[in-house]
Order: sequence, then C-alpha cells, then structure tokens
Amino acid sequence: MRWDALFEDLEAQLAAERHQGLELEAEEESELQLRRMSLAERLRAHRGESVRLQLSGVGAVHLVIGAVGDDWLFGLA
Repeated sequence: MRWDALFEDLEAQLAAERHQGLELEAEEESELQLRRMSLAERLRAHRGESVRLQLSGVGAVHLVIGAVGDDWLFGLA
C-alpha cells in the first residue's frame, strides 16, 4: 500500500513537471514570435488605440494609431 502511494506521488510530480515544461515552452515561443515582429506589425496590431511615442528631436507625441506602412505611421493627435 505504501508503495502505491509513493508511485502515485512520483507520477503526480512527473506530470506537474511536464506541465510546467510545456508552459515554459509556450511562453518562450510567444516571446520569440514577438521578437520577430517588426515595429510596423506591432503598431498595426494596435490600430485605433492611443499611444505615446518618444521621437528624437521632437519629444513625446500622443496620437491614435491610424494607418501603418512599413516605414511610416499616420495618427490623429
């Protein structure tokens, strides 16, 4: 009987470690996908949202993201 409890406990620990490993893999994959995204792709994902951009030589600009191209951004102040 005690052996059964020991093996059940070991199996539960192994299952928990596997689950934790899968969660870690999924998290790493999400981070990798985010790193591969360009700035334009990230901005497109937030179209219609208000953002604050810090532009060199200009300073902070608050706008609502409109259209986004590969190297340009249209927003409403």
